[in-house]
Amino acid sequence: MDRYHRFYADPRPGSLLVVTQFPDERSLPALDLRTFDFASMAEHRRYWDMLVERMRFEVARRAAVDDDWIPGIVLHYGFGAFGAVYADVPLVFTDNTSYMGHALTTWAEWEAVRYDPNRFWSQVFIEAGRYISEKADGAFLVDPYPNPSPLDVANLIMGNELFTAFYEQPDRLHRLLDHLTDEAVRNVRTVQAALRNPHGGTLTFNAWIPQGVLLLEDAADLCSPEIYRQFGQPRTARVIAACGGGYIHHHNLGRQQYANMAAIPGLTVLQISGDPNQPRTAANLGYLSSQVGGMPVDTEVTPAEIRDHIGEFTRGRFILRANCSSRDEASDLVAWVRGHSRGHT
Repeated sequence: MDRYHRFYADPRPGSLLVVTQFPDERSLPALDLRTFDFASMAEHRRYWDMLVERMRFEVARRAAVDDDWIPGIVLHYGFGAFGAVYADVPLVFTDNTSYMGHALTTWAEWEAVRYDPNRFWSQVFIEAGRYISEKADGAFLVDPYPNPSPLDVANLIMGNELFTAFYEQPDRLHRLLDHLTDEAVRNVRTVQAALRNPHGGTLTFNAWIPQGVLLLEDAADLCSPEIYRQFGQPRTARVIAACGGGYIHHHNLGRQQYANMAAIPGLTVLQISGDPNQPRTAANLGYLSSQVGGMPVDTEVTPAEIRDHIGEFTRGRFILRANCSSRDEASDLVAWVRGHSRGHT
């Protein structure tokens, strides 16, 4: 974690962190969410116990690789479960995600949405934060609830009706988004209060920020820059201000939003996931840098992309996430990146 502190303390370009993934003979298969009865809190605890044991195993498996992977559990139930803290809607689970059984359909339903800490799925995330962080006892971190932004909450409860409401009911949608922003902040504060984190800061998909909230900003990627500036950006800014910092997750499908997101006051890191049928982020580093300025960027790359574009990466500040073919390739890549990073971050 010391390298993260140095990374954030130095605003000059050239600092690089590297987070690797690699298979070996001890790699564990993914858990299938359909094998759990998530209507039962006892079954959730069984799931959490399995996640804790798997994290301890992963820490041991990775011990020889000195990268910037932060041990921790970002609790995974899928996107539908995030919406279930705001509305009582049935969930449909697949092997690796979940969906809300249906979107709400009327303005009356949308405007009645509230974050209720006593709702079953709210209690799941609150109890998960308490339970897993106590089990961890400082050995690893936990983020039980990656937070949908207010715009993403609106997309969860409204479905595709959100995208027509921008034009057909803009004033009413603004009022709804203001309300959802207040509810999202209540959710963040309630879940974070349950955590026992002796290290401080916030886990962000096995990376780390010194303070703030992990926000999911996927709906913005389907909007024009102008629509996002009107409806999304101001509310995301309010959440980040309330939480003292933030890490935004979105996708390179939404590269038209890079500048809008990087301009949000208090944002700590902009994370960009790759999308199928879209140009690789590493192939557009000039455009990316022109949009984000000195904002740290967390992005997915291959080892070859790191080596081919190291000059461009060192003109910015990056957390590089690389899928390697083996432990040896991961170790070699980490050493090579450190040799090119300012101050051997």
